[in-house]
Amino acid sequence: MFENSIISLNKPLGWTSFDVVAYSRNKLQIKKIGHCGTLDPLATGLLLLATNKATKKIESLQNLSKTYIATFCLGATTQSFDTEFWPEKFEDTSHINPEQIKSIISKNFLGVIEQIPPQYSAISVNGKKAYKSARKGEEIQIPSREVEIIKFDVIELKLISPDELPYQASKLVPYQKNPHLVVEQKVLDTQKSFKLVIFKVQIICSKGTYIRSLIRDLATHLRTVGYMISLERTAIGTYLLSDALELKELVVSS
Repeated sequence: MFENSIISLNKPLGWTSFDVVAYSRNKLQIKKIGHCGTLDPLATGLLLLATNKATKKIESLQNLSKTYIATFCLGATTQSFDTEFWPEKFEDTSHINPEQIKSIISKNFLGVIEQIPPQYSAISVNGKKAYKSARKGEEIQIPSREVEIIKFDVIELKLISPDELPYQASKLVPYQKNPHLVVEQKVLDTQKSFKLVIFKVQIICSKGTYIRSLIRDLATHLRTVGYMISLERTAIGTYLLSDALELKELVVSS
C-alpha cells in the first residue's frame, strides 16, 4: 500500500520530522523513506513522506507552496520566538489596532521579501546548526534570504492578559529543561496589567519561509515584540491536511 508512494501524515506536537521518518520506516518496514519539507517539533500538521522510487519526487515536492494556520502574540516574546521558552520580555500594545496590523502586513509582508531565519533554527552556519549555537548562548550571523508570501490573512483577534497565555511547551517533556521557570513565572505575575494581542492568521508562502520570523518582524514594524504560540501546516501544494493519515494508521500492507 505504501510502497513507492507519497504519504500524507499529520505530524504530532513534539515530534521532529526525523522522528516521523524513523517511526514510519520501522512501522512500514521500508528502508528508503524521506520527508518532503521539515516541520519544527513545536509545529503540527501536514508532513509528506516519500518511499522507495517516489523519493525521486522529494525535491519537486519541497518546492511547492506551503499553507499554515498560525497563532501569534504581540506584546511578549521568547528567545526562540515560539513556545520552546517562556516569555521573558513584555512591551506595550495599547497603540495597536486590527486595521494597523492588516495595513502593515499588506505593505511589508506580501510578495517577495527578505527575512532572516531565527537563531533557534536548523539553518547551517559554517557547518553547524544554528540552534546548537543558540543554546550555548553563542551569537551567530545568519544571512537573509528571499521568500515569497502569497497570502497573509488575519482570521481572528483578541486581547488577553499574560496569565492567560497557553504555554504548550511546558507540557512537553523534551522542553522542560529551563532552570529559570520559577523566576520567569514571578516575572510573568508582575506583568498582569499588560494586554497582549493574540491573533490567528492564514499564510501561504514559498519554501524556506520561517513563520516565526514573520511575527518577529511584524512586531518590530508595530513598535512592540511578538512570538508564535502555535503553528499548523494545512497544505503543501494540492496536498491537504484533511486527507492526511494519523501515525497510528500506518500499517504494513499484507
